[in-house]
Amino acid sequence: MNKRILAIVIALAVVVIGAVAAISIGTAQSPDNSADSSSLSGSSDSASTGSVENDGGGAYVDYSPAAIADAEGRIFLFFHAPWCPQCVSMEGDIEAEGVPSGVTIVKVDYDSNQDLRAQSA
Repeated sequence: MNKRILAIVIALAVVVIGAVAAISIGTAQSPDNSADSSSLSGSSDSASTGSVENDGGGAYVDYSPAAIADAEGRIFLFFHAPWCPQCVSMEGDIEAEGVPSGVTIVKVDYDSNQDLRAQSA
């Protein structure tokens, strides 16, 4: 029974973190650059390499120690799991809307980066 409750708590935490990040991204964009942020430069090419950048300077990159070291501005860790429908939906929103200037979203695989996950808790 405790494992079931733990699984529910983790699932709720992922949903809440996703909602907070979505709200943060939505409120950080100003109306002046909303047209720029909706058009990603090279989204189809850069999505295959794990990096999406928009004209405003924000970035969406796959996790690596080098990605953290090279990140500029505010850094948000997005713990993503391919089996999580909310994570997949949020990733689609990030890629469609872009990332605000001065923000780097680092996509961290939830299952394979347990040490990093434990550090952020």
